[in-house]
Amino acid sequence: MIKLKENYERFFGKNSLSEISDSTNLWDPNGPEDRQVIMKALKKDRKIMKILGPKPYWDDIDLVSPDHDDETIVSLRKNMKFRDLKKSILKFGKKK
Repeated sequence: MIKLKENYERFFGKNSLSEISDSTNLWDPNGPEDRQVIMKALKKDRKIMKILGPKPYWDDIDLVSPDHDDETIVSLRKNMKFRDLKKSILKFGKKK
């Protein structure tokens, strides 16, 4: 079982099995973090979800909200940390 976990972490990243923290790099040299894991972490934050609405989704690396006419809220970028993603979402919310 340990070997399976090690292989999973090597393939999907070490944070795929655990929580994402504010300092988690969402796009390292291996590519972007699993977007389902990112979405799960975002859904734990009420302020973020108030902006995104109940059914945000990913369009490749773009986080989109049907509550904002399917407008891209934020796009993942290289070396982006989870805290940067949340700040970008909050900044979007202030513009609207």
